[in-house]
Amino acid sequence: MVSVEQKILEYVSRETYEKFMEYKNIVEEWNRNTSLVQVQTIDQFMERHILDSLQLLPLLNKELATLDIGTGAGFPGMVLAVAGLNKLTLCDSNQRKIIFLLELKRKLGVDVNVICKRVEHLPINSYSQVVTRACADLILLLDQALIVSRETEKSPILYALKGQSVDQEIKKAQEKFKFNYEKINSVTNADGVILKITDISGL
Repeated sequence: MVSVEQKILEYVSRETYEKFMEYKNIVEEWNRNTSLVQVQTIDQFMERHILDSLQLLPLLNKELATLDIGTGAGFPGMVLAVAGLNKLTLCDSNQRKIIFLLELKRKLGVDVNVICKRVEHLPINSYSQVVTRACADLILLLDQALIVSRETEKSPILYALKGQSVDQEIKKAQEKFKFNYEKINSVTNADGVILKITDISGL
């Protein structure tokens, strides 16, 4: 059976894997005073948080400006940045989580932009890719995707890590938006998918 470590090493180098171990240690340290992740997920941190985020890496276009909406403790955005994805902005409205991310950025030496704002208050910018994990209902995500691409001529590609409720969310979202979608099986969760959404527009 392939170990979680081996699976992670299919995406990144041993040196980067060691950075993810340091990431885990920093989260554990901060988690005592700031609720970054659920305590029960710490034991499976490398699979539940690192590998789960890393599975997006081969799907993304490394040349495009990318936004992580509701990044929280840096999932998936900070993980992707540690893995070498450039032109990446992490957005969250929780000040304590942003302070944590700035400390993480410093300690791990990561080139990433970190912003403490709600999506609708972001400075006007053009993001061609949006990533998100366990952040919001699909209707809200589609609305936010259109907000962050308001300077571009077309909607961004949205990659959302979703669970069992994905089909219901898609059905509800189709009542308010037009979009194309593809479901890609998750490598960490038998019930989970990566939802890739393109060509978003309001009805």
